[in-house]
Amino acid sequence: MKKQVIDNKEYWVDGKNNKWSCDKYTEKQAGWVSKTLVDCYNCTDCTYCTYCTHCTDCSNCIYCKYCTNCAECIKCTNCDDCIGHTNCEGWRGDE
Repeated sequence: MKKQVIDNKEYWVDGKNNKWSCDKYTEKQAGWVSKTLVDCYNCTDCTYCTYCTHCTDCSNCIYCKYCTNCAECIKCTNCDDCIGHTNCEGWRGDE
C-alpha cells in the first residue's frame, strides 16, 4: 500500500490502482480490504468485488464498470444506488 494524493485527497493505493480514502481507512484496513477485491482495477473505496473497474464505494459486485454505491450487483454498467440487481446496464436508480 502506498499513500497518494489524487484530486487533492489522500488515498491508500494498491498495485492494481484501487484506492481507499485515508479519511475512511487506516493503512492496515486498506490493505485488508484490498485483499477482498478479485481482479478489480481503478476502483475507489470498494470491498468484496470481482472483475470490477472504475467503481466507487461498491460492495459484493461482479463485473461492474463505472458504478457508484452498488451492492451485490452482477454485470452492472454506470449504475447508482443498486441493491441486488442482475445484468443491469445503465440503471440509474430512478426507474
